[in-house]
Amino acid sequence: MWKLSPLLCNVINTVIILFCALLLQRMNSIFALIRSRTLFPLLFFLLLEGSNPSLTSTLNLGNLLSFILILSLFTLFSSYQKEQTQRHAFGLSLYIGFGTLFWSPFIYLMPIFWIGMYQMRSLTGKTFVATLLGLITVGWLILSAHWIFGITLYSENLFVPLSENHIYELQCLNYTQLLYIFPTIVLGIISIINNLYNNFNDKTRTRAYNGFINILLIVAIIAIIIHFNESNIYLPVLNTCIALQAAHFFTNTKNKPTIVLFYIILTLYFLLFLWNLLQD
Repeated sequence: MWKLSPLLCNVINTVIILFCALLLQRMNSIFALIRSRTLFPLLFFLLLEGSNPSLTSTLNLGNLLSFILILSLFTLFSSYQKEQTQRHAFGLSLYIGFGTLFWSPFIYLMPIFWIGMYQMRSLTGKTFVATLLGLITVGWLILSAHWIFGITLYSENLFVPLSENHIYELQCLNYTQLLYIFPTIVLGIISIINNLYNNFNDKTRTRAYNGFINILLIVAIIAIIIHFNESNIYLPVLNTCIALQAAHFFTNTKNKPTIVLFYIILTLYFLLFLWNLLQD
């Protein structure tokens, strides 16, 4: 088992969170799929992450998976209405495969991304085979590392986390974490409902983007509810989706209740952030 000092764990964790926020902002600024052009993705992600001590107090596996997820989203969105998208599909499945090395249930995101590829109009027989080849490539690398170097990079099955060669400790949440989880889920549900309600105002490409992020957000919520003791692993994935959808919501909905809700959310998470700092 790799041993890292607590200080180094905190530094690495903070760097990962900052990179995730910057990548979300970059994604928001370069893809035509995303209707809004705003700093809100960065703002919401940092607020959601920084307010929860289970995500910032040590090196959190969920933050690393969130980083891999964002790279996967970059690859998926790059394939929208493009020809010869096999390389994007292959790269996407590579990211999912490598994420599985850190947390084996991550592999179950692959079917979700197949749905996303269908919504991005890039799912064909060739791209589907390319995703399978990407997963096979990761499996081949795992087996090669085991046979040649004797390194175990995989878990025993797809229902437990890695038991060897990991850089994190699985944290058990206590029920005080509902203070952080509940408002986050509520914000996600509000964003989903509003974006679905205003779906007819969006262009086809934006509907495809919003539809996929909504599905991913719902899957993250279900995973948190079902596997509550592992919620700190799924929360960064949920935070990623909410940062994107809340940014879309508050950027494109202009009325007094929305503005009031925006400042209530900012105040709530800023207070949680200050509480987190005081606990440290």
